[in-house]
Amino acid sequence: MEPSGHPLSGFPDIPFEYTEILRSKGIVTTTKLLEATGSVEGIARLSAETGIPDYRIRELYRLSELCRDHDVAPLQARNLYDKKL
Repeated sequence: MEPSGHPLSGFPDIPFEYTEILRSKGIVTTTKLLEATGSVEGIARLSAETGIPDYRIRELYRLSELCRDHDVAPLQARNLYDKKL
């Protein structure tokens, strides 16, 4: 993985408007999302601040973790996530 993370816009099936809302908050990569959330409370806070549904922030968080933990790109992370690995 790139040291700065992968672009959130690289994840399939994540609405473009969500990545743009996050971009407006300075969150454009997987690393930035993990830093901005980091906990259940952080996920809830980011959801409240952005209006993005909590379940979608959790999904992005998990996808970002998969990129980091398995050293894969967004497409591969999506495939792992969808297989519930």
